Amino acid sequence: MKQKLISNGSLATIAWMGILLTLPIQTVYLSIFSPRAYAQQSNSERSPEQIKQLARTITVKILSGENRGSGILLKKQGQTYTVITNQHVLQSGKPVQIQTADGKIHQGNLVKGVNFQGKDLALLEFRTSGNYSLASLGNLSTIAVNQPIYAAGFPFEGNPSQSQGFVFKAGQILLVPDRAFKEGYQIGYSNEIEKGMSGGPILNRRGQVIGINGIHAYPLWGNPYIYEDGSQPTEALRDLMSRYSWGIPIQTFARLAPSYTSKETLPAANAPSSANLPPIANEVNNIAQEITVLIDVPTLRECSGSGVIIAKQGNTYSVLTAEHVIRSSQKCDRSVLEIITPDGKQHQIQVNDNNLKTVPDTDLAILQFTSEQDYRVATLANYNIVKDQNFIFVSGWQGQKPGNVQTQRQLTTGNVASKIFASIVAKNSLSLSYGYELVYTNLTEQGMSGGPVLDTRGRVIGIHGTAELEKITDKNGQPRLITLGFSWGVPIRSFVRWAESVGMTPVLRVENTLPPPLTTQETNSILEALLKIEKPKNNADAIDWLNYGWQIARNSQDGTIGQQERKEAIKAIEKAIELQPNFYQAWYLRGFVLMSSREYEEALKSFDRAKQIEPNFTAAWRFHGLTLLGLERFPQALESFNQVAKLDPDDSSVQIFRSLILFGTGRFPEALELSNQVVKKNPSSWAYFTRGGARFGVQDLKGALADLNEAIRLNPEYIEDTAYSLRGLIRGRQGDLKGALADLNEAVRLDPEDANNFKNRGEIRFQQKDYQGAMADFSEAIRLKPQYFEALKARGSLHFIQQDYKNAIPDLNEALRLKPDDIEAIQIRAGVRFQQKDYQGALADYSEVIRLKPQYFEALKARGALRFIQKDYKGAVADLNEALRLKPEDAESKQILMSATRLLDSKSGN
Repeated sequence: MKQKLISNGSLATIAWMGILLTLPIQTVYLSIFSPRAYAQQSNSERSPEQIKQLARTITVKILSGENRGSGILLKKQGQTYTVITNQHVLQSGKPVQIQTADGKIHQGNLVKGVNFQGKDLALLEFRTSGNYSLASLGNLSTIAVNQPIYAAGFPFEGNPSQSQGFVFKAGQILLVPDRAFKEGYQIGYSNEIEKGMSGGPILNRRGQVIGINGIHAYPLWGNPYIYEDGSQPTEALRDLMSRYSWGIPIQTFARLAPSYTSKETLPAANAPSSANLPPIANEVNNIAQEITVLIDVPTLRECSGSGVIIAKQGNTYSVLTAEHVIRSSQKCDRSVLEIITPDGKQHQIQVNDNNLKTVPDTDLAILQFTSEQDYRVATLANYNIVKDQNFIFVSGWQGQKPGNVQTQRQLTTGNVASKIFASIVAKNSLSLSYGYELVYTNLTEQGMSGGPVLDTRGRVIGIHGTAELEKITDKNGQPRLITLGFSWGVPIRSFVRWAESVGMTPVLRVENTLPPPLTTQETNSILEALLKIEKPKNNADAIDWLNYGWQIARNSQDGTIGQQERKEAIKAIEKAIELQPNFYQAWYLRGFVLMSSREYEEALKSFDRAKQIEPNFTAAWRFHGLTLLGLERFPQALESFNQVAKLDPDDSSVQIFRSLILFGTGRFPEALELSNQVVKKNPSSWAYFTRGGARFGVQDLKGALADLNEAIRLNPEYIEDTAYSLRGLIRGRQGDLKGALADLNEAVRLDPEDANNFKNRGEIRFQQKDYQGAMADFSEAIRLKPQYFEALKARGSLHFIQQDYKNAIPDLNEALRLKPDDIEAIQIRAGVRFQQKDYQGALADYSEVIRLKPQYFEALKARGALRFIQKDYKGAVADLNEALRLKPEDAESKQILMSATRLLDSKSGN
């Protein structure tokens, strides 16, 4: 856990920076080709129009009391037809009518004698001399996840008089769980099933019925997602399931009613082939495929980028992208662009003020195109991304590479890093220039700029902007790219805030809820599916080995670089160094991996070597300084950061590091002077936060409060909780307990794992005499940090005030074990022991206080009074005389002294 700046009423050491170096650097990578058309159909497959006509002939409408639904013509024997439907379509005790494709209505009867074992299935029959088509049945082995399927039925709006005509909807199968739900549902698909389509057919591309409609997406009541054994899916999987329509496989019906089906329909030995991605990642990929567009320069493919469809008004679509993707330059004339949509259609536009809008001071732009086609529009998600611990995904189109005829869409996954981590790992990150407030571990390539950053529900949480790449020349003289850091993007909140100011919000789909958490098993399944890092061949060069090693280092499954990953990454990077000994970038990354594993001394050697080879390589100096921070060698760390400042005077983040080190070492005036320069040059939220801390150090509480107000105003959600905690501390000192409590509540919300936040809030609640709340906060602080001296002392004191002496002693004993010379804690324990009539213990404590602070009036008076009670009148007189020497006017001490003197005289016979 990272330590905070606030402790014991003042800012503490900044050794927390070293701990921050081990924050998650997890990422996984996959290149996915997005086909623009399905594979050619085999001879046995039918066209969608043919399947629609077939579905119309085998689907019937069912009317039962107030209920309306659909059914499937299944079997004919003589003049009797059998229809399969859902049990919930039938209204108990009401007659049933069946309307066939020719419009005729037939009296239906429920087939009895079939035990469907609680499954949502029912059989009907009717007699007629008419001749109707029967369904051809198939099982789930005839299809695979993500393949097209079709659903049919007769929807209605809830009023029997509003029944609609036949509806046929295309979609794809998305999920087939290993276990069915209690009512038999096991096919999850994207087709939009409406009320009234229950009981209708689900068909494959051969026109065979493979299932029966039954549950539409987002059911209004009940929880149908319960397995047959009574267990339930995980929270994330249930959330995913609720977005799908659900049907019952035809082989479930065949197993329960075998006399109504042929052998071909019996349960298949082979389950349907699943997608090459686990369900959650597969859903994100499917959504990303439908909303991600390629933004192309027709004359120069290497100038291409990506975008995401975010709105539709009439036949005008809005695409959100990175501003630099559509900005013309000397190399790339982007006055004419092509937006290539997921169906492969090219929409050429002349870029002008009518179809282009840019978001001020942010790498965001909106480009518009018109089309009669129906394209999916993205859902945006505006919430605190950093606090969400799930994976994120980046979707984008790979830039054109030599020898590649067709570009590919990439999907990569990783984690969002915290704001403070971003400030450490990237140059000038604290300035957050151009709106880049997201840093993530996803590997990204040229061409992906402008593509969506998505959460585990497939909602857009940001726009990808750039990656920390460096172009170098290989041994053959060819330009190559190496990755030396992380990827950067603009959070969607920046766009939503601008959209609100220009009145665009009504046409956007914006949600504010966090996605459900993933289980460890779900997390690992995504890693296993997407972790596709190919080891270099024997003839690979140093660049190949370096890139491989860095990818491995970013692929830890526990949020830090694990032992196996570290060994593999180091081995690969050292292979690069072996092939090219002066490869200073390789030495730098070797140091980074070692530093992340807390092998600080060895990391320093690597950074030193990188600096020797290339003295002006600022990244090596920066991380050399950060490693020294991890070792708490603050003066040496300051020297490294001073060198970074010389090499790059415009690097505002390193100036903030320098200011924090000066502050952490008690050099408050110097810290304030430097932070003043930072604020003047780059007035970012972090700059104001740093100066606020410096002002706090020089006891300028008013100035500190003003700076913290500005830091929070500029970045209310993304500023670290330390800003709120420090402001709460200042407000508490100024007597604004209500404001202090509000700030500390926010600090707890932003980081509920920080013990300091709870301890500080407990102190405010104590001042408000909310002893129950204070006790809960102190206890939580101790739970999070068992050896937290300040919290133990505070809880022991509170127990004392509440006369709970039994529980006060253990807290104070543990506090004094951690800090034996704390006078206040010893004195409180003495008071507790006195109340317990443990006079010898109390006497020992007061004596220890006096030993540590001989001229301490209160302790001398208390020990004198205690000695008086124990009839040690001589000792009492000595203590009280010394106390009165320090404070002659104290009447109580005089009174006790007089009594002790009289008794002492009486005892001596005087």
